[in-house]
Amino acid sequence: MQTTKAVSMKIRMLMACWLAVGSAALAQHVPDQLNYQGILTDYHGQPTALSTNTVNFRIYDEAEGGNLIWGETHSVTTSARGLFSVILGTGALLSDSMQAANLREAFASGTLVEQRYLELQALNPNGTPQSAMLPRQRFLTAPYAFQANDSQTALANFRVTGALYAQSEGAQVGQLIMTNANGSITAAGDFVVDGYGKSNVLASFNGTSAVLSVASDALSVQGSLEVNSSWTLAGTSVFYQAVSATDPTFNKGIRVKGGIRALGGYQHLATNTTTAFSRVAAGDGFALVYLKTTDFGNNANLVITVNGIQIPLQHQPYSAGAYYSMDFENTACIPVAKGESWSVAFGSGTHSASKFDVYWIPFGY
Repeated sequence: MQTTKAVSMKIRMLMACWLAVGSAALAQHVPDQLNYQGILTDYHGQPTALSTNTVNFRIYDEAEGGNLIWGETHSVTTSARGLFSVILGTGALLSDSMQAANLREAFASGTLVEQRYLELQALNPNGTPQSAMLPRQRFLTAPYAFQANDSQTALANFRVTGALYAQSEGAQVGQLIMTNANGSITAAGDFVVDGYGKSNVLASFNGTSAVLSVASDALSVQGSLEVNSSWTLAGTSVFYQAVSATDPTFNKGIRVKGGIRALGGYQHLATNTTTAFSRVAAGDGFALVYLKTTDFGNNANLVITVNGIQIPLQHQPYSAGAYYSMDFENTACIPVAKGESWSVAFGSGTHSASKFDVYWIPFGY
């Protein structure tokens, strides 16, 4: 019996079909396979007709030597003219150490992914390997597949007519333009814009905020809006629900459909006390002091001190030896700047029937 050697004298067709990112949601799935055809000849260059032979297929990252990326073995049957056809990706994986688990991974993005070389090696009938076919064949691009370069890196204009999904966490977009008035961007979670954001169409956010940008100089907020840093609105702004902002600046007008609160929630710091009270203001606000006397003959002298300045809050119910039985109440609201020390304490006089309450009302938020 004459021994045959696998030599691809002529490649009738070499075509690769793969998809970088697969999804069960897609209407069609691109096969993770590659069609390969060749001709088996003997040592004399004559086609080996109507025979069955075992051929190993290997993909390397260099024309000579290099790293084995992927490989599998096929049993090929030739035609009357020695022609055989196999579908790579459907054979048995080789036992060699390989970098890719399947054909899709062999062509996935990575180092030197554009350098992929195919090597064929036939086996003798007794299973011993013959010399590999050299030189290796480099995988090149089919004419229309040049378009795939844009889909991978989007270096040029990139148009998507259907849904565009970014499944990785590090998806980055240099410039995203939506020209369809019925188009939309939907963010199920956080949508972060580090630079300047401008919208000429409606943008809807389904998270904790619902923002609609309806014109270049206006901001309309239908839901709650929370901004954790300083922000500036140059156009007219309309808010329909709660707004929480650290340091907003409005350069034009502001329309509020509901109530607006400039002061934060008050804190009740002391109740019915005669004990001296002191604090350092953590932020701008107002110290509210309430003095109450429930007996006659008291001449209580309550002193509020802010940054060294004393403000008396007094009760003197007698005059020229005459005493008056009466209940007395008095209140003072004093502005206090952030970082200033302030205190409340009884001074000279009798205050056995007097007590006071202390409140703090923060300003702004």
